[in-house]
Amino acid sequence: MSDFNDQIVQMQETIARIEQKLDQMTIAQAAIRDLREIKNRVYKEAISGARERREIFSILDNIQKSIADLQTKAGTQLDRRTAIPSTELRVGIFVDVQNIFYAASSPSCGRRATAAPAAGASPSPDSPRTGRR
Repeated sequence: MSDFNDQIVQMQETIARIEQKLDQMTIAQAAIRDLREIKNRVYKEAISGARERREIFSILDNIQKSIADLQTKAGTQLDRRTAIPSTELRVGIFVDVQNIFYAASSPSCGRRATAAPAAGASPSPDSPRTGRR
């Protein structure tokens, strides 16, 4: 009977060790599952980052093409300007006639504004402010 009890104790110890190993395996499996999930996330991020970079490079290429086209057009427009003969060149002048008219019709037209003489000083005879109108 003692032999039988010893065998039961050994079996219980073996079962306990197996359960410990299984617990360690489930912990390891959970860690492996987490690592796989992290790896998948990293791959997905790397793929989406590569797509975004390709899109950005495509947009930059389009911008560079547009700039080159604009530079070409600007060059042809400059060539047109220089192709005008000097006898054909003109200059435009804008005259604001309304302001000239009102300035000429104001009562102070023709007079220069000067500082008022100091108190007690008499104006000089060549001063435009002689009191005459």
